[in-house]
Amino acid sequence: MDASETNPVGHAYLRLGVRGWRVLLDAGAVPPGLTAASVSAHDGNHLPAVDLANEIMALRCSPGIGPAA
Repeated sequence: MDASETNPVGHAYLRLGVRGWRVLLDAGAVPPGLTAASVSAHDGNHLPAVDLANEIMALRCSPGIGPAA
C-alpha cells in the first residue's frame, strides 16, 4: 500500500497499485468510507488500472470510465 489518509472533513482516500486493489476487491475489503481512490499502473499498462477503477466506482454506484474516444 502506497498511502492512505483521511482529510480534515472525513473523506477517505486510498492510493494503491493494481495488485493492492485486486487484493482488497477480491477480499471485499474496500473501506466503506472511501470517497477517493488512485490506481497506479507502474508498468505502463493502464488497462488493468482502468478495469479496477471501474470496479471500485461500481461499488459506489458511480458510472465507470468510458471507452476512449
